[in-house]
Amino acid sequence: MNTPNPIDTSSFKANFHSYFVLLLLVMSIGVVHAQAPRKPTNWMLAPINTDSLVLYVTGSVVFSKQSLKERGVTTPFNYLYDEVNNNVYKTGFSLGVRFEGKLKRNNRYSVSVTMNQINAGTYYKKKFTLSPFIEEFTHFKSDKIFTTINIAPHYKYFIPLRGIKNYTFYAIAGPSFDYRISKISQESLVNRATKRAFIGADFGVEIERDSRYLFFAHYKLGTNISQTTVPVKLNRFEIGMCINTKHLFNSKIK
Repeated sequence: MNTPNPIDTSSFKANFHSYFVLLLLVMSIGVVHAQAPRKPTNWMLAPINTDSLVLYVTGSVVFSKQSLKERGVTTPFNYLYDEVNNNVYKTGFSLGVRFEGKLKRNNRYSVSVTMNQINAGTYYKKKFTLSPFIEEFTHFKSDKIFTTINIAPHYKYFIPLRGIKNYTFYAIAGPSFDYRISKISQESLVNRATKRAFIGADFGVEIERDSRYLFFAHYKLGTNISQTTVPVKLNRFEIGMCINTKHLFNSKIK
């Protein structure tokens, strides 16, 4: 049984430079947003209150796990099942920006663009054996660490709670799109099995304080957009925080 060399993870460290550039961009946007006067936008849809548009910077801890099942993968390599299978959630992180507005009622909407460093446990649903000669094995080895760009528009439903001041609660739901921008390893390119694009759905809750900042907990379930010999289900839990750029960069606000 042949085993290829371990995956080269040098690109993982290089991705941190991308995050640094992203943060500089967010800071520039925040300064402009804090200083520039608001102007009406006639092109917005009628139900949207244009006076409530807010720009946030956002960051979160991401717990990820991917589940996959081979469908006719042919490769000269085999991988010991117990060495590659890891059916747990692992920790990564996310950074980005969020654009949020208020509808004519108490409900809101948001659109976020984030860069995600995914560190995922991997559950291989299908395994093979040639007992008693060879232990359980799989023909495919998935990348566990990779980077994506995520775009997620959400609808925020206001949850009325009595006796709680200064905090507002919302339930959120909406579609989500991920595109993988990091390099795909040779192991994951077998039979063109790994696809870059994922589409899914997000659900969760958010707690906002005076439009200054908010906390959120989201569950994200994604799957491959196009067909592949190794379809992947990507499950993620996000716990994070958003800060209003106007309050972040305007020192006059107390």
